[in-house]
Amino acid sequence: MNRYTILVKADKLKQVIPIPPEFENRELEVIIKLPEKKKFNASKFKSIFNIPKDEIDHDLELMRSEWERNGK
Repeated sequence: MNRYTILVKADKLKQVIPIPPEFENRELEVIIKLPEKKKFNASKFKSIFNIPKDEIDHDLELMRSEWERNGK
């Protein structure tokens, strides 16, 4: 359920949000709705750092060789 509806007296509601004068002293219907989820677009995050794959592979090899040198 992405929506909730409730009746509230305007006097209570005006303490929280501005209410136009013509709505004062009335019962108001308040609808609370969850925003729709934004679609995730992976292509926006594909190359954040713009580092070539070869450079990443080289760095990984260096890290692994350090582990072997340190006996881990």
